[in-house]
Amino acid sequence: LQASHDYNGLTIMEEEKPYLTSSYSYLRPDFGAGLYFANNKFYTGISAQHLNPEKEGVLTGSVDVIRRHFYYVLGYKKEMGGNFVLIPSLLLKYAGKSLFQGDFTVHLKYNDFIWTGLTFRTNYVGSFQFGFNFNDLIQLPRQNVKIGYAYDFDNSRLNLISKGSHEIMLIMDFIVHQKIKKIRKNKAIISPVFF
Repeated sequence: LQASHDYNGLTIMEEEKPYLTSSYSYLRPDFGAGLYFANNKFYTGISAQHLNPEKEGVLTGSVDVIRRHFYYVLGYKKEMGGNFVLIPSLLLKYAGKSLFQGDFTVHLKYNDFIWTGLTFRTNYVGSFQFGFNFNDLIQLPRQNVKIGYAYDFDNSRLNLISKGSHEIMLIMDFIVHQKIKKIRKNKAIISPVFF
């Protein structure tokens, strides 16, 4: 982790509070780790970032404290019949000192071509998504392209000033000849994050 700060340009509004007023930079290592398991119908994983957190006040006084972050993910694919697939998933995030957040998402996929879904978050935030497999419309050689859209909405007091946000997604999987050979020989797999 490399960071630099320049507090010389700050305008201090409350002088009785301690602020850093000089410039400095530092370089320190940052470690993370994780485990992931997946098959054709199920995936789960756990990971952590900043395993060597910065102790408050060591480098930055009372600001920019780096805490450990922990993540847990779980997902399942349920065949519904009629080419429909239901994919519920869960994402849990924890950063210490009561900084906990959970996302629950349900996606409905049809014929591996089009999908839609909803996400609900513990802080009264939600999201609506839909997308489709672009290759089913136009065949692109040696790659797989998905296009998606998401709208995030906020049901907390923040919605007084925020009307939500829009997101456009482009997912591209490039397929090379050598990878196909390895997949057929069970020596390589395509990213299991998406069913």
